[in-house]
Amino acid sequence: MVNSCEVILTTSDGVTKMRSLEPIINDKVTLQGTDGNDHIEVYVTQKSGIRYKILDDILEPYQVGSRLPDEAP
Repeated sequence: MVNSCEVILTTSDGVTKMRSLEPIINDKVTLQGTDGNDHIEVYVTQKSGIRYKILDDILEPYQVGSRLPDEAP
């Protein structure tokens, strides 16, 4: 069972931002990124204390007017 979730964003200018998520389905967090490639990591910690990294990705800049990957043309 999950005890906690953390989202860590390291922006292209070197600033690190961390936010916690409630371990409930569909909980959300929004962090302000930059115009560069930002690095995102998501960790979950189980009640046993074991911590897992569940996401480690580079976010490319979003351009106004472009479609998101899951949007139909």
